[in-house]
Amino acid sequence: MLSSPRIAVTLGVTCLSLLLASAAVAGEPETVTVRVEGFNGVTLVPQTRLTTTTAPVPVEGGTCSGTSAGGALFDATHGNWAARTESFGAEEGVTILGIEGVDLPPFGVGNYAFWSFWLDDKLSSIGACGAELGPNADIVFNGQCFALGPECPTSATAPDHFLTSTAPTSSVAGVGEPVSVTIGSLNAESGAPEPHLPADVVVAGGPISASPGPQGVATLSFPVAGTYTIQAHAPDSVPSDPYTVCVHNGNDGNCGAPGPPGSPVPAGSVGVAASREAVAPPYRGPYALVADAHGLIDGHV
Repeated sequence: MLSSPRIAVTLGVTCLSLLLASAAVAGEPETVTVRVEGFNGVTLVPQTRLTTTTAPVPVEGGTCSGTSAGGALFDATHGNWAARTESFGAEEGVTILGIEGVDLPPFGVGNYAFWSFWLDDKLSSIGACGAELGPNADIVFNGQCFALGPECPTSATAPDHFLTSTAPTSSVAGVGEPVSVTIGSLNAESGAPEPHLPADVVVAGGPISASPGPQGVATLSFPVAGTYTIQAHAPDSVPSDPYTVCVHNGNDGNCGAPGPPGSPVPAGSVGVAASREAVAPPYRGPYALVADAHGLIDGHV
């Protein structure tokens, strides 16, 4: 749903605070995740885990800190972005205009959309190139409309909600065992928590899906061994972060579980097979006879 004129102006101001950032002191390299959701439900960059570097990344007219969220975005897109330095009065910073070929017009006449920037499930109040990251920071960019335009042809294009998700109750489960996540929702314009989930939220892991209950908890169980990615989706919403669950079928050797008798022991497993590997049974095979000579007297053979 597109915003009202009043909110559109507010969003425009918010955009500037999100995408413009004064020069920040570079931090330390950190391992983080980056995801980019475009318009109309298109994922431009699936969740990508990477480690930032201290090398500044180039933008038109300047640079962006390599250890910032902007630097992480540059690495996740392999430089397939459009960013430039801009000045608004006394403020100067980096504006992100395009990601993975989806280019938005600069602020001013004709602008209709911008890139929202979320850091650790919070709508960031500073620009991506000014946001230095902590360990395991979670970065999400999503396209946001506030007027009609090429990427925003209808009022249904703009996401109204940003879905959040807790980690699954277990990252490893047996076939048929329940795995639960808790889904939340934030207002996509303000970042404020919403008292209710949007309609038609579905939590899916491959072909298996479930709807969250009143407390936002969704429980899934998987009938076949394999690796499943669990994620929540809803109309007019930015999807939640994805989580991976590995499912094994008893001692089938998957997910670190022991394999069938006689199979190699998976690295790091602590099951019965690993215990048997440590304690070998007594040897009952053939022996070689070895002479045992001792107590020889000098001059004798």
